[in-house]
This record gives sequence, C-alpha cells and structure tokens, in this order.
Amino acid sequence: MDPREYFIVSSICVLTGQGEAGNKAVHNHVSGASEVTLFLEDPSCSILVANVDEENNIRLSNQTGQSISWDGTKVEIHFMKNKPESISAENIIKTVQVTTVLNSPVSSLYNSLKSLYAPALLKNTAWSDKLPPRVQGLLAELEQSLKDTVRDSAAHAQEYSGDLKSFQGILTPTDEFQFWMSFSGTTVDREAVRKFNDAFEPLRQGFEKLDELQPTEVEELIEQAFTSLDDVWKADGISSRSTYPQERMTHLLDVMGGSFSRYAQKYLAALDLWKGPFAEIRSKITSVVQVIDKWCQVPLDLTSTYWPGHKHDWKGSTHEDTFTFNLGRRLEKILDLRSTHEQLVHLLTAEEARQLRLDDSFRAFDSTQPLFYNPYTQAQWESAVAIFERSWNLLRTRLLQIYAAKYQNF
Repeated sequence: MDPREYFIVSSICVLTGQGEAGNKAVHNHVSGASEVTLFLEDPSCSILVANVDEENNIRLSNQTGQSISWDGTKVEIHFMKNKPESISAENIIKTVQVTTVLNSPVSSLYNSLKSLYAPALLKNTAWSDKLPPRVQGLLAELEQSLKDTVRDSAAHAQEYSGDLKSFQGILTPTDEFQFWMSFSGTTVDREAVRKFNDAFEPLRQGFEKLDELQPTEVEELIEQAFTSLDDVWKADGISSRSTYPQERMTHLLDVMGGSFSRYAQKYLAALDLWKGPFAEIRSKITSVVQVIDKWCQVPLDLTSTYWPGHKHDWKGSTHEDTFTFNLGRRLEKILDLRSTHEQLVHLLTAEEARQLRLDDSFRAFDSTQPLFYNPYTQAQWESAVAIFERSWNLLRTRLLQIYAAKYQNF
C-alpha cells in the first residue's frame, strides 16, 4: 500500500473506531479515489474531508462547508496541509494535520478552543506574552460566544423537536440552569418550567463560583442540591407534559458529580501528595473525601428512597455516582499510604530512616497521576500500590532486624 494512503486509511480506521478490522474496506474506498489523489499530488489542494456515517460509509471531498450534508454523520475527519506542497512519505508527518469534527463544526471549534488553544495561548506565558492584549481578549470573547451558541443551539433543537433527552451542550450544572432559564418551548408547560427555575435558583451562584469555595461551603451547596433536585423531580404543572425527564435527571446527576470531582482534584492539585507536610495532606484530603461522600449519598438516597413510589416515579435501578465514589476511595488510599509512612517515621531516628531509605518510599508513584482517577489508569495505579506494599514489607522486616540487634545489647 502507498504509505501516504496507509496514513489516511489508518487515521480513518482509528478515529471511527473500526481498528485494523476496517482497514480493507476503508482502503478499497480510499485507494485511487480522485479526491485523495488530488490532495496528495496537487500542492494547491489544502484539504481532504472524510465524512463517515453511523454505518461507516465514507464520503470524500476536497471542500468544507456545504459540500457534504451533516445528516447521519458520525464524524468528519479533516486532513489539512500546513503548506502548499505535494505529499510524500517523507513529509506527510510534518505537513498534514489531522482533526475531527463531532456533532457540529460549532461545538467542535468550541471544544478545541476551550480545551486546547485557549489554555495554550492564554495560560502559557511562552505564547501569551507574544499575543497583543486585544487578541487575548478576542480569544476569550470567542470562547464565551461559542459556548453560548452551542448551548442555545442545543436548547433550540430540543425545544423544536420536543426531545428533552438530548443533552448536547449541557456540560456543567450551570448549562442546565441556563437551559431552563431560556426555555420557551411547549414540550413542558410554563408552570412546571417556573418551578424548575425556582428550585435551581439557590444553586446558581454556588456552582458558578464552585472553585472558590472551601470544602465546608461545598458541603452546604450539596445539602442545597439535595433539596433543589428533590423539588425539581417532584415539580409538576397543569398538564401531563410537566415532569422532569428521568434521562435528563440522570445526566444532571452525572454532571453535578463531575463538577464535585473536578473541585476535589483542583483543591488538592497544588499539594505534593507524597512529600508534602503530612498534617496538611491529611487535613485537606479528609475534608475533600467528606465532600465526595456527602455528594455520593445524594443520588443514592434520592433514587432509592425519596423518588421511587412518588407520583413522578423513579423507574429502574438506583443511580450511583461510581466515578466520584471511586475517586474518593483513591484519595483515602493515598492518605492510608501516607499515614503508614508517617507512623514509621516517628519510630526511627534520622540515621535509621536514612539507612532504610525512607525518602524513596513513594518512588513507585513517580509515573502516576494519583488525583486523576479513571478506569484506563487504574491498572497503573494498582501496580504502583503493589510495588509500594512489597517494598514496605521488606522495610518492616529490615526494621525488625535493626530493633532485634539493638535489644540484644541489653
């Protein structure tokens, strides 16, 4: 296979989830296609677009915009040249940039700007110092405008279609609050919408300033969230179209849990978890775990005790925030490891600690990011814990030998 075509084929297979199994079908479609040939050979052709639908059918184009309809699109993959030249096997890596567009161009641009370009350009002094203040302001304004557009477009589409089970643009609790503030559709009657907004009102300021709160203040916000969510679920209007959809509530519970998880991670991010002062580490982790556990109890209690059997009945299994719960258990494990280490430090003299190389106790965690729990890094974390525990057992054996030798002299 032409290595240039292989680059395109493998990129499409990976980005559409087909893997190696899709190589043959994608290759049959890409190899020799006029759009591919034009992109590879013509220096003036700057883009190749692969529009892939839910059944992995591919449509190719050398234009963007209205050249291809978005109806039925799963993902649109863009191969772009960063300079006008033909593509070879030698220059393809440095010349061709690959990006994807998901959901819509607007939401993809917003997500790229929010997650990549704005932080890189505005928070990294290597670049921000080179940007005029006016450009920095325009970037920040563009990010906010795109966010508003994504949220408003999603709200309009949901109101128009009557589908309140679509959550595009609802990434934070504030997005959900704003959705109902601006809701003008007919799928939920106005009385119910008014009750939703009244119930959400006490939460608005707390979630907008969540990162600025102390853990005790976050616990108060969680208590209010319990009351507000219960009020929203039990609110009704004057027609049958008046209750909060269960799928939407499930999404809101997940979004709120995600907000509290990120709060915990940001609150602890500045700490050196393995070498920082133990008293500070213990105090801050303990307070954050209390926040996490308090939140995790909210969806569990609401969907197991308060809502089943109500007029607006919660159907199916209880909702548990397993991600946030597991983050809490990760933090507890960090504190347990530090506590074990601290107890031994107090038993030893400085010379004994040096002989046992206590300063190297947590070296197994050097390549881990303990605050960032997710299923993909769990195996790495568990491996580091296992290494620590094995070395700790050897350390205890050596400590017993030291004390045995010490007491033999009496």
